[in-house]
Amino acid sequence: MQFCPKMDTEDAFFIYVLESYKASKKLTGAQALAELKNTGAADFIKQNFGALHTMSIESILQDIDEFLQKKN
Repeated sequence: MQFCPKMDTEDAFFIYVLESYKASKKLTGAQALAELKNTGAADFIKQNFGALHTMSIESILQDIDEFLQKKN
């Protein structure tokens, strides 16, 4: 049984990372999405799906933090 047959794996993964990022930073969903989009981190997540999806969520969040630090 598929939960959402029209959602592909990469989209589902992005939502998982977004929700995890939101919880770790204590942000609303809108705030987390805006931050990831405005900083380019959303593109980073999507472009690196192949590597990121094999990592723990803690490692993924650390990679996002490192990406954001390099942007500043």
